[in-house]
Amino acid sequence: MLLDAYEITADIGHGGMGGVFAARRVSDGLRVAIKLLRPETRFLPDATERLRREAIAASRIRSKHVAQVIEVLDDPTHGTAVVFEYLEGETLEDRLKRDGQIPLKECRGLVEQMLVGLAEAHDEQIIHRDLKPGNIFLERRADGTISVKVLDFGVVKLPTQEGFEVLTQRWQSLGTFSYMPPEQIRTPSKVDARADLYACGAVIFRMLTGQPPHRARSVGDLILQKRSQPARKLNAVLPAKTEPLPASVEEFVDKLLAMEPHMRYQSARQALEAWRLATVP
Repeated sequence: MLLDAYEITADIGHGGMGGVFAARRVSDGLRVAIKLLRPETRFLPDATERLRREAIAASRIRSKHVAQVIEVLDDPTHGTAVVFEYLEGETLEDRLKRDGQIPLKECRGLVEQMLVGLAEAHDEQIIHRDLKPGNIFLERRADGTISVKVLDFGVVKLPTQEGFEVLTQRWQSLGTFSYMPPEQIRTPSKVDARADLYACGAVIFRMLTGQPPHRARSVGDLILQKRSQPARKLNAVLPAKTEPLPASVEEFVDKLLAMEPHMRYQSARQALEAWRLATVP
């Protein structure tokens, strides 16, 4: 139990910093998901701050494509707990591990929803900074359709004018390198919304090909490639016997993955419109 308000019913999964649990609100039976820090970190100030930042960011974004926060609790046993809406489905990472790649026809709607979620976060001056398949949830709705939800704003960059400092020290390397733009590796404190667009491009690349934009033997090799080489071309890495992707889609992803931010789309809304045009049936 959490403060006699929520009964934990199942373990959903664990990440580097903590775990997510299914729970039931005692007052009305509402199903929720609760994020808790690991026992060894749940009372460390830096870890608690990161979790609170995620809650602050997600609660500010009014989007059906961002997982919504219900409340934040401080439990004497479990530490800080963030209560989210409960989602049925799987992460994009789980889907890609199972199926390898996703056909363009299905990607059209999934990517559009992801870009809408990013655009609505950016409208609030909130930059995710850790977008990757594991942080994108494919919610199964009652009618059988899929709703995309962006998760985990724990490495988020919030507006400094509200009194929050950008996380640039202890957590600066938490983002997954395969989805990080070169500038985030060089100077993580100075990234802007275009870093999320690069990450989105890397996610789309993997969705369509089953592979990351750069192939590297180690993290060091990957960092060197990102600083010195453009991403591979979509059609060059498609599995054998896969129908080539339209040139418009390859050009769209190339632009998202440009090494320099000024060469990318300059906003998520601009990228959204370009994606719609690039994928017209």
